[in-house]
Amino acid sequence: MFEQIVDDLLNERSEISITLRTRPRSQATVLARDLQQITTTTVAAHATKKLSFPGKTADEAWRFSVVLRILQIMHEALRNDVVLSKRDVYYRDPALFGNQNIVDRYVDDIALTFGMTRSSLNVTAAAKGLIAGAAKFYKRDGSITTLALYESTLIFDPKDLFSVDMTHTRWILVIEKEATFRSLLNSPFWRSASSQGILLTGKGYPDLSTRRLLNFMGIPSMRNGFLAIPVYGLVDFDPDGLSILSTYQHGSLALAHENAEHTVPGMQWLGLRSIHLQDVIGHVHAEQELLALTARDRGMARRMLDREISREGSGAHHERQQTCPRTELQRMLMLNFKAELQVLDAIPEGVENLLAPLLRAFVA
Repeated sequence: MFEQIVDDLLNERSEISITLRTRPRSQATVLARDLQQITTTTVAAHATKKLSFPGKTADEAWRFSVVLRILQIMHEALRNDVVLSKRDVYYRDPALFGNQNIVDRYVDDIALTFGMTRSSLNVTAAAKGLIAGAAKFYKRDGSITTLALYESTLIFDPKDLFSVDMTHTRWILVIEKEATFRSLLNSPFWRSASSQGILLTGKGYPDLSTRRLLNFMGIPSMRNGFLAIPVYGLVDFDPDGLSILSTYQHGSLALAHENAEHTVPGMQWLGLRSIHLQDVIGHVHAEQELLALTARDRGMARRMLDREISREGSGAHHERQQTCPRTELQRMLMLNFKAELQVLDAIPEGVENLLAPLLRAFVA
């Protein structure tokens, strides 16, 4: 890219330009397509956008400058073998970039254009996820990190890891929300199961570092001793909860070119399901936690249901039945309510009862 720009300048062309592949940003587009069908071919077929300088407008000239500056920062990071977060990139030139979203967008588009992951360009997202449990991580610099059983550890970049020792790990439980994650750390369940399990949370929609670490642990490979450790998901009973679970399992359309390193297709949905809410009925305080679906919720659920029905017709439905079963979406729309994981806190031993099958199966 830099050489092409230099050639254009040396030949005194009227303008210089950069062409980027762009990712779909419409939520409707994301929900209308099957992420499992995304391949390198479909990524290559993404729309392209040409940014020129001086450009037809001042905005185009500014965007060209933004992309060129990000490319320069990436090039410098690669030459110096320095890993930067997207936030670091923004603070290299905040006056030019204006806001963090601009940097986030073009970093991802540049990675897509080059057909590689952001980590390959030495740019990562700042980790926000938390982890605790029975595992020991060996880093490339020779250091060792042993997870605490009753305290959370901030997710670290798997790029820095050499291997993980999960000899005593029998299962991994991924939890949607930090509040439930911390509640479990102090629960009787965890006191019984901590020596044989791992708890992980992405604090809502997970960042790439959290998803990549889960892939590192949950997909059998030489890095984890080829262990096929069961991975379970615990999310809210609402469309966003199911979408978050799907993100862990199959990734996102916007970052389809990176999904292979950030997904765990075999992840199983432990809850929250409609059957778990039967115990809520009759508990006055718990019933107050049941919320009516909003117009956005119903629209999202219908689109997800339409996708499930179309997938069923193509024969791919049962492969993702654990993620977003058709019957659960139908019940959600029929009952017209949603529930967060915290609803179980209003019921005596609610969370422990939900996790009882896991405890019986793997802690003997």
